[in-house]
Amino acid sequence: MAQGGIRGRIGGGFAGYDVAAEFDGSALQGRMGGRFAGKDIAFFYDDGRIWGRWGGKMDGKDIECAITEAGLSGRMGGSFAGKDLVLQMDDSSLTVTGRLGGATIGSDVRLDCSADGQMHGRIGGKVFGKDVHAEVFGMPWLLAAATVCAVYWQLESDKSKNN
Repeated sequence: MAQGGIRGRIGGGFAGYDVAAEFDGSALQGRMGGRFAGKDIAFFYDDGRIWGRWGGKMDGKDIECAITEAGLSGRMGGSFAGKDLVLQMDDSSLTVTGRLGGATIGSDVRLDCSADGQMHGRIGGKVFGKDVHAEVFGMPWLLAAATVCAVYWQLESDKSKNN
């Protein structure tokens, strides 16, 4: 039985992806993208880490992050072709900031969260970045932020395949 989840859109109305997933206290299961061309999400959460996979067995990507008092750090996509993910959570302002990727080739993350469960912000720069609008309920903010980063990465990956 779901006790929470995330629903929203990353990347705007035309060129973005929807995300819809339910959280049962230890697992987040759902979908990013469309019904036919989308990817399944299966992330797992405990007090010390987030791990799991999105996409299929052949073209999917892994996530493995450690949760600390300051935020989370880890890797998405595997050791060779993956990207680092480092996020910090400011509990007083409900803001998640950090970086997906390296110092030279990567994307800044800034997500403002509100007590009523809204998450708004941007991943990437002003020109090539993507807006985030999501409703988060009954699940940790850092898990929601890691999910949003996965959707962003998949959106960017699919865009580069089509160009």
